[in-house]
Amino acid sequence: MKKAFGMILLFCGTCLQSAIYYVSPDGNNKNPGTDPHFPLKSITSALQKVKSGDTVMLKGGIYREQIAYSFKEANLQPITIKAFPDETPVITWGWDVKNWKKIPGGLFSARFPYAVCELWQRITLDRYLKVNSMELLKKQPGSFWQDEKTGMIYVNPLNGSWHADPENAGFVAIPFTRGIRPSSLKSTSRSRRTGISLVGKNLHIDGISLEYHSDAAFYLRGRQKDLFYGSGSVRNSTALGSNCGFSVGWYVDGFTFENCLSLRNSGAGIHLGAYLRNVKVVNN
Repeated sequence: MKKAFGMILLFCGTCLQSAIYYVSPDGNNKNPGTDPHFPLKSITSALQKVKSGDTVMLKGGIYREQIAYSFKEANLQPITIKAFPDETPVITWGWDVKNWKKIPGGLFSARFPYAVCELWQRITLDRYLKVNSMELLKKQPGSFWQDEKTGMIYVNPLNGSWHADPENAGFVAIPFTRGIRPSSLKSTSRSRRTGISLVGKNLHIDGISLEYHSDAAFYLRGRQKDLFYGSGSVRNSTALGSNCGFSVGWYVDGFTFENCLSLRNSGAGIHLGAYLRNVKVVNN
């Protein structure tokens, strides 16, 4: 009886140690993050603090970051990244391109400060083809070219009313990434990045929108040295305007995609990789 009572106390003590970290686009990474009135600013900063059993709560708004984090420990209790009730956090690497001007030949131009990897039309979610010269641009509707000396983006729009006026229809540019920042026009360091890329066990995502990423919107994997180390779930979340929606692969045992929407991604909506066990795809 005493042994059982001791085990109950130990379990309750473990529960009491769980923490909630709050994140908001208006937050500050110098805050501790455990008070909803003084949230952190970046999701990455919150993940650097969490331990097994903790939760990261995201206020609604735009989070312009790409998250890559590897949990070193096997989490015995779930780690959850979730939205505040009735709010939608949007994790994106897309910038709206503004101030389009019509130029001869039915083309449009606008200035953008970073090296563009992809260009998407916001309303129709059409991805425009990237070409490498003005000559090719003029021949190919639905394409764009960037003059990297000036930063000017030139667009040859597709036919249709939504494409006739880029300013109203809206274009979203996804720049290449250098480290944690968008690649400058002069930078030779350029990579494609995932919206959320996690390595670990017992990791859960709930109620998040992942938009405009040059690689997958979400990716989780385990570690080869710890066979079938990864597990978790993605629920009630959206992926759009990316090269792939939701992806899980490599040494994962026990993962669920449920009630998710993968919309107009250029690759697979939900991608299942190799070395998987017990993966469920439900009501997506």
